[in-house]
Amino acid sequence: MRNMKKLLALGLSASMILGLGACGEEENPSNTQTKSSETAKSSEVQKETGSAEEPIEITVWAHNFGADELGILTDPVSAEITARTGIAVSVFDNNDGTAEAEKLATMMASNDLPDLFYVPNMDTLETLIASGQIINLEEYWNEENCPNMSGKNGVASARQEFLVNEKLNGERYAALIRGGTAAEDQPTVGFYVPWDIYSEIGYPEVNSFDDMVDLLEVMHDHY
Repeated sequence: MRNMKKLLALGLSASMILGLGACGEEENPSNTQTKSSETAKSSEVQKETGSAEEPIEITVWAHNFGADELGILTDPVSAEITARTGIAVSVFDNNDGTAEAEKLATMMASNDLPDLFYVPNMDTLETLIASGQIINLEEYWNEENCPNMSGKNGVASARQEFLVNEKLNGERYAALIRGGTAAEDQPTVGFYVPWDIYSEIGYPEVNSFDDMVDLLEVMHDHY
C-alpha cells in the first residue's frame, strides 16, 4: 500500500505538467491499475527479502509526445523521479493531439486505460467519472503528496480548487494542466521563465513575442 500511495503521489505531481487523470475503477479496477497494484506488492516483497528492487512502472498517455519518446523515459528528469520514488514512467501511446477524445473512448470501451492520462475536454472527463473508470483523488490530495497544489503555492492551489469547485461539483477527479490567467476566474496557458534569473538581469519589459525572444537570449547569455 505504501508503494501504491507513492505511485498516486507521483501521479499528482506529474499531472501539474501533463494534465492527467488517474485510471482504474474504484470498485472494479482496470487491468492497468491491477497490474500496478501487483507490481507494488512485488516491490514490498523484494524489500522484505533483500532482493534487488525493480522500479514500479506506470503507463502515461500524455499530450503531444513524439514517437521517439514512447516507452520508459530516460531523460534526466525522469531518471531523478525514478531515483527518488522508485517509479519508472513509461509513455503508453503516441498522443499526437489529433482525435484525442475518440482515442480515449476506444481505450475506455476496451477497459485498457493507462495509469495516468490526458483528458481533452470536460465531456470526456464527465463520462469517465460516470462510468467509474477513474478514481477520486481526494484521499491522496494533501501537502505530503502534492504540497504545491495543496496550499504551499497559493496560485497553483487556487487553480486546482477552481477546477474542483467550478467544474467538478467539489469532486477531485483530475488535476488542471494549465497555468496563468486569461481572466480572473479562467486559468489558461502562458510563458514561464526562471524568476531569479529574470531578476538578476534587471526585469526587462516584455510587451511582445519579439521582446520575449530577446529576453530569452539575454537570460541564456547571463546563465
